[in-house]
Amino acid sequence: MSRLTKEDIAQMDRNYFQSLEKERLVEVACNLREVVVEQMERLEMNSTNSSKPPSSDNPYKKKGTAEKPEENTTQPVIDADDKDPAPKTELPVPPQADSEKEKRAPGKQPGAKGFWRDTPLIPEDTIPHYPEYCSACNSPLSKSDQSPHMGYHVLELKKTPSGIHICCTLHHYYLGVCSCGHETKACPGEGKVFIVEGRKNNLKLTEYVLPGPMLTTFIAALSNRYRMSRVKIRECLHDWFQTAL
Repeated sequence: MSRLTKEDIAQMDRNYFQSLEKERLVEVACNLREVVVEQMERLEMNSTNSSKPPSSDNPYKKKGTAEKPEENTTQPVIDADDKDPAPKTELPVPPQADSEKEKRAPGKQPGAKGFWRDTPLIPEDTIPHYPEYCSACNSPLSKSDQSPHMGYHVLELKKTPSGIHICCTLHHYYLGVCSCGHETKACPGEGKVFIVEGRKNNLKLTEYVLPGPMLTTFIAALSNRYRMSRVKIRECLHDWFQTAL
């Protein structure tokens, strides 16, 4: 059973619910209930019951706020014989150092011009992905009536009897229309999100990437084990594998 996505829920309106039979309406209601429960559990997540950092907690819901100390309102007693204290001189405030100013974020800056490869990728093989069941009413879908709605290339490192080479594979994802009228799309799989405090963007496991698992491991080995820079890694892949990343 596939999970309901934002596009699936957008297709459901009053006319759609009224057109369903009782059994299919119950299935749709159960699927919607799972989405609601999942979203409610996600809203209740914080640093105490999940891997979220404390900085992501709602500051207005924190408990045990420390009370402010009472201010001393009594005036100091000054004797008549005491001389007036010397007037305080204000020292000039030094200008802020460059380190205290707003630092430039690492990586590509917003608005920077992107770049892509000059030659298109030529796939050696095509792998189709079909939705097996309707995401709304859980009815089985026929592959004969489905059509592709998206695709992406994957570069993967493969072993051969004489060495290694990088091959290109095209993944096609299909769309099927159920007899209830709902359109179900097959989408790349997604995994957990790794949350690290202070990181600009959290890492999310997904199949929708250009380098495959073996090629990613190979690049990580060149970087960490053999201490190669990113420029040298791109050079190595381009010169020895004819692959531009």
